[in-house]
Amino acid sequence: MTTFYFVRHGHRALTAGDPPLSGKGIAQAQAVAVPLRSQPIVAVYASPLRRAHETAEWIARTHNLPVVGDVRLRERMNWGDETGQSFEEFIAQWEPCTRERD
Repeated sequence: MTTFYFVRHGHRALTAGDPPLSGKGIAQAQAVAVPLRSQPIVAVYASPLRRAHETAEWIARTHNLPVVGDVRLRERMNWGDETGQSFEEFIAQWEPCTRERD
């Protein structure tokens, strides 16, 4: 039987674009890596987003594995991808993405 662990990225720095983990996010990533250290993990995958990759690195290190980036794991949209984007503008773009995933 194969087991999958789905881990959400840690808290991100509050900047636009593709921000790294914040100090809090690094602590969260380190904390989630601790219980996974005893699991027989053979591969670690992450979306290409910086915060997801950084979170995955903490898990991968405990198993001496690389993080494999996979674009299929990326969020469709992220509020703040566009500098100065209001939340209302984000929602207006999000809804069509939900209906038309391609």
